[in-house]
Amino acid sequence: LTRDDIPWEDNTAEILKFLATDENPEVRSLVARNPRTPTDTLQELAEDEIHSVSLFAKAALTDPLRQAGLATQPPDDDVF
Repeated sequence: LTRDDIPWEDNTAEILKFLATDENPEVRSLVARNPRTPTDTLQELAEDEIHSVSLFAKAALTDPLRQAGLATQPPDDDVF
């Protein structure tokens, strides 16, 4: 399986949920910092045994942009 084999646009939430269970804490940390990670996945990561993973997830959950629904907006290509 390569990066090109994954339909990223259609399954982003499912992929992030899967990666959130990875044994590597660096992978879980990246999931916690991803603005497209679903809230329920962040809530699970907030309870992670690795402090840095938990910290990133808790920070994401309290991010005002996420709470306003703006954190998961795709970038606007017309904005410089």
